[in-house]
Amino acid sequence: MDIFISYTHIDNQPLTEGQQGWIAQFHRLLEIRLAMLLGEQPKVWRDLKLNRTDDLSEAIMEQLLRAGILVSVVSPRYVKSEWCVREATEYLKRTEQASAESNQLPRRWVKVVKTPVPPTEVPDQLRQGMEKVLGFNFYRLDPETGRPHEFDTEFGPEYKLLFLQQIYDLAYDLCNPPKRANGAAKLPKLQSGRTVYLATTTSDLQEERQLLARELQERGHNILPEAPQPTLGTEFEAAVRADLAKSDLAVQLVGSRYGLIPEDSAESVVELQNRLAAERSASNGLARFLWMPRGVIPKDERQRAFTQRLFEDAAAQKGAEIVQDSLERLKILVLDKLAPPAAKPVPPPPSATGPNRVYLICDRADEGPLIDAIEDHLFDQGFEVNRTNFEGSEAEVSAAHRQHLQLSDAVIVYYGAGSRGWVDMKLLDLAQAPGYGRTKPFSGVLVCVVPPEDKVKPRFRTHAAEVVRLGETLQPELLAPFVQKVKGAGA
Repeated sequence: MDIFISYTHIDNQPLTEGQQGWIAQFHRLLEIRLAMLLGEQPKVWRDLKLNRTDDLSEAIMEQLLRAGILVSVVSPRYVKSEWCVREATEYLKRTEQASAESNQLPRRWVKVVKTPVPPTEVPDQLRQGMEKVLGFNFYRLDPETGRPHEFDTEFGPEYKLLFLQQIYDLAYDLCNPPKRANGAAKLPKLQSGRTVYLATTTSDLQEERQLLARELQERGHNILPEAPQPTLGTEFEAAVRADLAKSDLAVQLVGSRYGLIPEDSAESVVELQNRLAAERSASNGLARFLWMPRGVIPKDERQRAFTQRLFEDAAAQKGAEIVQDSLERLKILVLDKLAPPAAKPVPPPPSATGPNRVYLICDRADEGPLIDAIEDHLFDQGFEVNRTNFEGSEAEVSAAHRQHLQLSDAVIVYYGAGSRGWVDMKLLDLAQAPGYGRTKPFSGVLVCVVPPEDKVKPRFRTHAAEVVRLGETLQPELLAPFVQKVKGAGA
């Protein structure tokens, strides 16, 4: 592997005297990470002098043009540097030439964005090339001010971790391109044959998207889109449709922001992608996930309306499993969906070997005398009662939840500390229980609406379950119809 790093002197000036500059750290850590992934020492080099004479400049250019990969560290100074622009544009010409000639080894140009630059400030010949490739952003935008904050080891533990994570992603991508410069992939990779459309998202969820993409790529899955999407509305839609047609699964992250709106479009890229994925699901059965972080609050009315449509409009949620939970839960669900189909053992009838099982679903904050009294009452009625498990990792908690949905005879959702959205998600989980291996319907589903009161609870209604309203203390007679129904089904 032969990699040349193109950069400017200004971007390598250390912020603290006596420390390494940003470029020097980037170079060193990238080289170390590549060596770990490849199992051999890569050739990663850069011009250390940057005070070139004409003869030296031409010599560097000739070496650069022979490199298999060019990594350009983009910044405001980079796009103003005549020499850096020449390095990138000349390399791009060679790259296009190599792609056109089958006897030429393929080359790659990778952009690493240290500091964002407005497109209008990028020279035309460089901008055209930059628009064709996905970059690795070593910064994030402040959600309130929109200002970029660079990933730098000097800026504290959080930004050091982000810097290292991006180095890891870059190194992994360099080791696993579609076609490698030496003709074969060096890093062993599971070829799953599964392709995931991981939708473009808003700035507040970029890190979560990168984490999910990294997890999927490490497991051998292919991620689309592979290149920046067009900015014109009709072209954007065509590109998304083409990628969705290649995909086995679509995953969309929905945050607090509405997102960018392409030219000649009335919808944001987030809403457009959801509409197109829903259409693909309706016509071809594309499976998909819509994920929202816990407690997400829309920033404006457009996003509030879009989020509401996702929950209430059947067309907007067509084919989607809506997940309003942790990112770890989403990873588990996505990986389960992508796993090769296997013959599932048929579970025994839930109550064939013992008492009826009731799954009591609650929020962590619901622990208290009332829910304890409900559990005790159900046990005294002869039921085996399982409450939501909160011990262990996210993966263990999710696995226990799925197992209870698979094996329980009946379910009670305890609507106390949780929000209305939380209750809706739990009822959606029940509807999706057959996907976890459940073989028959629940004999009873009950929502217990309990204190504390709020503006939403008095209006709560659902066709997916029976509803009872309890006070501060248990009134057993209110649970009697549910108890008799479950007992009767198990008789």
